[in-house]
Amino acid sequence: MSFAKIARASLLRTDQELHFIYAKRTLLCAVTKNKVKFYHTNNGAYGHPRTTATAKSDIADMSFPVNDYRVYNLVQAFRHHGHRIANVDLLGLQINSPDIAELNPLTYGLDASSVHELEGLTYFGPKHGSVNDMVRHLKRVYCGPLTVEFQHLQCLQEKKWFSKNFEQIQNEVLSDECRVHSCKLMLKSQAFDHFLANKFTTVKRYGGEGAESVMAFYDEFFSMAAQVNISNVVIANAHRGRLNLLTCLLHFPPVAMFQKMKGKREFPENVAGAGDVLSHLFASVDLPYGCRSIHVSLLPNPSHLEAVNPVACGKTRAKMQSMKVGDYCDTGISGNNEVVCLQVHGDAAFAGQGIIAETFALANVPHYRIGGSIHLIINNQIGYTTEAERTRSSEYCSDVGKIIGCPVIRVNGDYPEEVVKACRLAFLYREQFNRDVVVDLICYRKWGHNELDEPSLTQPLMYKVIQSRSNVPDAYAERLTNEGVCSKEDLHNDVNQWIATLSENLTQLDSYVPKANHLRKQWSGLVQASSAITVWDTGIKEDILKFIGGRSVLLPKGFNVHPTLKKTHIERRLQKMHYGIDIDWATAEALAVGSLLLQGLVNNF
Repeated sequence: MSFAKIARASLLRTDQELHFIYAKRTLLCAVTKNKVKFYHTNNGAYGHPRTTATAKSDIADMSFPVNDYRVYNLVQAFRHHGHRIANVDLLGLQINSPDIAELNPLTYGLDASSVHELEGLTYFGPKHGSVNDMVRHLKRVYCGPLTVEFQHLQCLQEKKWFSKNFEQIQNEVLSDECRVHSCKLMLKSQAFDHFLANKFTTVKRYGGEGAESVMAFYDEFFSMAAQVNISNVVIANAHRGRLNLLTCLLHFPPVAMFQKMKGKREFPENVAGAGDVLSHLFASVDLPYGCRSIHVSLLPNPSHLEAVNPVACGKTRAKMQSMKVGDYCDTGISGNNEVVCLQVHGDAAFAGQGIIAETFALANVPHYRIGGSIHLIINNQIGYTTEAERTRSSEYCSDVGKIIGCPVIRVNGDYPEEVVKACRLAFLYREQFNRDVVVDLICYRKWGHNELDEPSLTQPLMYKVIQSRSNVPDAYAERLTNEGVCSKEDLHNDVNQWIATLSENLTQLDSYVPKANHLRKQWSGLVQASSAITVWDTGIKEDILKFIGGRSVLLPKGFNVHPTLKKTHIERRLQKMHYGIDIDWATAEALAVGSLLLQGLVNNF
């Protein structure tokens, strides 16, 4: 039956029948395979399951067997303020170390040599000893190269979890295998930057030099994802260190990157598209980790700054919906999150770009939730050419995350093992509470904003320190070899093999044919639009439009509408339908959508 005949047949039906058809076709629901999921259920709204408040027993469970509350207050002070004197100033730029009275035992009337029962005050500290013993333990845990800010959390259960797991992870020792693997990844990243510097001297690559320990973070992140049965990772990342991540971990062909550096096409000849700049390349790849495989999507960032963050959250949400996991599972009760979003930021962008705060604002909004993002700040301690104290008013760039109560894990990039621990803690927290968490990786930028800038012109003191220090991968490699964990030959052989791979790819520069990396998997049914111009007649007869316009303001019998709304909206729209003039945007949209609804295309919205 033609569209016009359907419309004419509908006009002959009773108002009651038409109202039933309208209600049936416009029922807001989520369509799943073989069945319909209604928007509202007894378990809550779709995409926003019911939650319960923290039970009173959780609060009671927070109590400690305390014999002297002065000592307890000292412990809590380190948990609250320890991050302020932590060993994270790797460049030594902080002029004066803060004097924090709360961390002084004398503030609480405690004698440093006095002996106390300490059991229960910390999770893995001394059970009996002097105040000095406790202070030494607390400084080691909370004031070292790995520290945390979590006392601003609103939930007591989360505070308890954080203090327990942080103190536990501080006592963990990474396996030699893990340490050597992290070291090789960092050396591989450094060798990649050196290779590009030698072969492409005029290319702005925005390398990862000074922040190589981030490679250990990425690797641990993927490994943790595989361990907890996460199948999809979505990454938002700007330009700093992007090429290192692509080639060293995401299996991006170096030759394809080299072609881009030479100004060649990144698509086959039969694929339309101009491509993007070098620092916006992306990847969609399956990575084997242990006995599992995880799919990693590094999204193209369409800006020199950060712009793709909300897109990454949206892609994560779409994957959760299609897989029916997390808040979007069939039961309406939040299930396992098989998808995780990693947002990688720059320090100046995190504090200064509005899109960061805007994305945070949606983190816990019903129907937008994705079970928490993990935010990694690659903190170069400089924004373009400006030092941190001139770019923001807050003490830390990570303070923006506190608008939704994010815990912050701060780590010194000179300590790759602590970076791995920071990743583990963040991942475990997100898995436990389905909330956002921030990792602030304090590092530095070896060169200027790009490799062609001279940073010492604007920051002479900072770059005097940077140019005089050893590179992080070299220093860590020397430490492992001195400890006998691995040999120099083993590390050199691994780096040389990687350089040989890069060199081989470089020889393929002129013969390599780029591959189409779009319209795959779930998009494989789509085809590229042809170059031919086609014309479609999408017009609708006037009597059908008038019918749709009238039905768009049809009220159920007995429904009492506000007088102002009745006059300014309903009666005015009916007048527009009668005379066919002064059609505004809202009316035009109603007619357009209504014409699709009339054809039964409601599920396409």
